[in-house]
Amino acid sequence: MSKNQFCQSCGMPMKEEKLFGTEKDGTKNEKYCCYCYKDGEFVGGDLTLDEYIKFVNNYMKTSKCGVGEKFMVWVFNRKFFLKNLERWKQK
Repeated sequence: MSKNQFCQSCGMPMKEEKLFGTEKDGTKNEKYCCYCYKDGEFVGGDLTLDEYIKFVNNYMKTSKCGVGEKFMVWVFNRKFFLKNLERWKQK
C-alpha cells in the first residue's frame, strides 16, 4: 500500500487497510474507500459526478460519519479535484 493512496472516487486518504472498500467476496479493494465502495458496488449506485456530489452533500447533512465535515464539504465543492479521480475520468 502506498502512503499517498487516495480513494479514486472521493479522494479521501487511505492510510489504513480498514479504510479500503470491499468486493462481494469480502476481499479488500485498494482503489476505493469503504465509504464509497462496499460489497463490490458503489454506495449510492452508478451515479454521475454531479449526482454523486449531491448524494454526498445530503449524506453529510444527515450523518455523523466520523470524517471531518469541513474537509468533506471543501472536497465536494471542488469538482475539478474529483473529476480527475479514476472513477470520474471514465464518465
